[in-house]
Amino acid sequence: MSGPSGSFILELPMGVYAAYLPTQRAWERKAPEWARDLWPLLKTELEDWCTNNNAEFYLDDTASVSAEE
Repeated sequence: MSGPSGSFILELPMGVYAAYLPTQRAWERKAPEWARDLWPLLKTELEDWCTNNNAEFYLDDTASVSAEE
């Protein structure tokens, strides 16, 4: 995913068509600093994407997010 100040990576596991997003509290600890305020927008966009692509959407404290270099 890319934003105005950089990029980050979320989990999109194979086998189960799904997207995992950390909960808002976990996101605030894990996300790149520039992306921390984007969680509500990202959640809405991922939910819409999952609906439109017949994918499951999961909020999970253990979901990873890492800065792309």
